[in-house]
Amino acid sequence: MKEKTKEQLLQEIESLQNQIARLKKEDTTETKQAQVALEDSENRFRTLFEYAPDPYYLSDLKGTFIDGNIAAEKIIGYKKEELIGKNFLKLKLLPPNQLAKAVAEIAKNVLGKATSPKEFQLIRKDGKKVQVEIATFPIKIKGKFQALGIARDITARKAAEKKEKSLTADLRFLSESAMKFVELPPEEDIFKVIGQQLSYLANNSYIIVSSFHPEDNTIEIKIITRIKKRIKEILKILGRDPVGMRLKLDTQTAKERVMQGRLVEVKGGLYELAFNKISKKICTALEKAFGVKAIYSMGFVKENKLFGTAVIIPKKSFNLPSKTAIEAFIYQASVALHKWHAEKKVATSLKEKDVLLREIHHRVKNNLQIISSLLRLQSRNIKDNSLQEIFQVSQQRIRSIALIHESLYRSDDLSQINISKYLHNLTSHLSSIHAADAKGIRFKISADNIFLDINRAIPCGLLLNELITNALKYAFPKETEGEIKIDLKRYKQNKLRLSIADNGIGFPQGLDFRKTESLGLQLVNSLISQLNGTIKMQQTKGTKYTLVF
Repeated sequence: MKEKTKEQLLQEIESLQNQIARLKKEDTTETKQAQVALEDSENRFRTLFEYAPDPYYLSDLKGTFIDGNIAAEKIIGYKKEELIGKNFLKLKLLPPNQLAKAVAEIAKNVLGKATSPKEFQLIRKDGKKVQVEIATFPIKIKGKFQALGIARDITARKAAEKKEKSLTADLRFLSESAMKFVELPPEEDIFKVIGQQLSYLANNSYIIVSSFHPEDNTIEIKIITRIKKRIKEILKILGRDPVGMRLKLDTQTAKERVMQGRLVEVKGGLYELAFNKISKKICTALEKAFGVKAIYSMGFVKENKLFGTAVIIPKKSFNLPSKTAIEAFIYQASVALHKWHAEKKVATSLKEKDVLLREIHHRVKNNLQIISSLLRLQSRNIKDNSLQEIFQVSQQRIRSIALIHESLYRSDDLSQINISKYLHNLTSHLSSIHAADAKGIRFKISADNIFLDINRAIPCGLLLNELITNALKYAFPKETEGEIKIDLKRYKQNKLRLSIADNGIGFPQGLDFRKTESLGLQLVNSLISQLNGTIKMQQTKGTKYTLVF
């Protein structure tokens, strides 16, 4: 192998040096380009981080702040310089009850896990509180793991949710209250119900519900809530139980206040609330004892009529919760009171008419008995037996009508009588009158629980009187035993079927009961026409009349 000359070696070394220099130059350029690209990327990230609309922050895995953006400064009220290098625990950014939750989120980052958005309440530098959602992500920067936190202000959203929830609860309450008023039994105390409902709406307040008496222009205290445990204290200051007190509403200013139809603050305190009828000294003592700071009042007003007042005295603050809902409920209660008073008035009127109608029936019955007695007295002077019998029959007919009025007088419903009870009373009465003829005669009554109004009861009573009397007098000869069956049932198409049957000697052959000269049977035919009914007679082992009306 031929050895290279010195010149050749020098040329090769020079060539290698040139290649190395060229390579170094190329490497330096690429490195610089990479550095420039990295710096450019960092600048873009810094710009995005700094001006992001949501608060961004960096912290180590112990909760010490490393960096934060402009939005983070705004939401928390601290400058970046005040946060960097400080731990969130020392800064007291969270209330004590949320620290455990924050530590649990950091622990997930330590394990390399991201956290989903969690709600926190941050305490700003100025002491104000703000609701946020925070999500965190573990990232590696310059070989070190850090936590990137992204926050979002949800204060407005939470306030809207709270407002919507409150509104929904108020609407549900008003709906349930409306149903409660609709379903309220007449005997239940409406003022107590109003007090209970208001107590629910203003659950940290004393509630006073009063009624208005227009006859003497006074307000009567009906209900005061939450004073049971302090009644002795009230008795000592006031000298009496406030429930039941009546206060004269005799000033124009007081009338205007209660008639406004909205909740107003009573600036003059208990003294103004009591229409200046309780001394200022006593009112001041009560206000001091109960820590009264504010009083709100509204009248129960409907169609420009006052039915009472509602008073709300918050226990601890000037703020009254759900003012709109309270006003809506008081108006709802005003409508209920208007209806309650109207129904009470109607009920009183009906009661008066009921008493009057009972008195009328009682007097008619008494008058009919007087007429019957007069006929009996008059008949004593009559020697003619046939005339005496006419008087006696007339007495029985009058008595049958009197029994109708007596039944109505004793009935719970003055518009109708129980015809079954009437049947038993009538047969008992007729048996006693015809005792001589009815010694061995038994009555068998079968009747549905049927009620008849007076327009049908009187002709029906007279019909029964005539047909039962005929059976007692003529169906059974002297000292003959027998049975009279009376059957009253409901029939098709809202009709009634009445049958009176005896097992006596039967109706005389060849005699048409529709054309008889007997006044009693003529009366029967006339009465069945009044009832728009039909009558037929059967003669099988006695006589049976069947009436349908």
